[in-house]
Amino acid sequence: DPVHGFITLDDDLIFELVSHPAFQRLRRIKQMALAFLVYPGAVHTRLHHALGAYHLMHRAIEELKQKFAETPYFYIVDASGFSVAQDNDLRRTCFNADIEYRVVKNTLIKKALEGLNADYSPFVSEKVLKGYSGIMFSTEVGNKPARLIKDFRKKNNTEKPLLKGASIDTGLFIGNTQLDTLANLKSKMELLGDIIGALQSPAQNVISGLQGQGSKIAGILQTLEEKKS
Repeated sequence: DPVHGFITLDDDLIFELVSHPAFQRLRRIKQMALAFLVYPGAVHTRLHHALGAYHLMHRAIEELKQKFAETPYFYIVDASGFSVAQDNDLRRTCFNADIEYRVVKNTLIKKALEGLNADYSPFVSEKVLKGYSGIMFSTEVGNKPARLIKDFRKKNNTEKPLLKGASIDTGLFIGNTQLDTLANLKSKMELLGDIIGALQSPAQNVISGLQGQGSKIAGILQTLEEKKS
């Protein structure tokens, strides 16, 4: 390709399609008319355009798949109907909270999720990937996007963005009714703190008991010693 250089076709079906004589006829359709007569490098046919579009979509899917694989928590939301000011406000709020927000076509999301080891088929069967889809990526805390959505709704007196689905360490939550559950989820650090506190409590009780009994024994010994004297 004149723009992207060598393009690799990994899919056998795509390779067969591109190799078909009907597809190869696109070489004859030039999109820059006679510009190549003046500028020899200005060659761009419909074949080049089709291969370039395939290449860019393939790169977009691979980048999105890697993003899903590296991010343990992501939410798919519906923010349709927002004005430009509201949409900018949502993006700014996400940015300030260290949450990456992007709007992606459902087809690309589906293709990217299909390439992962986890099973995200419920997102398709439950119609999560329908209509407007914005993705919130959180790398640190799983409940942060849920709390952000609730705060944003309250601040702007709106019912959107709606929660369509969320993945918390590959555990799936589907539907807007799951928002409160997600907001109340504890982070790993909070859970570890609870576990350590629970483990420490019995030990502290034993130490306190021993200290109390030790004081009593010392008092008894002192009394006996005084009686002897």
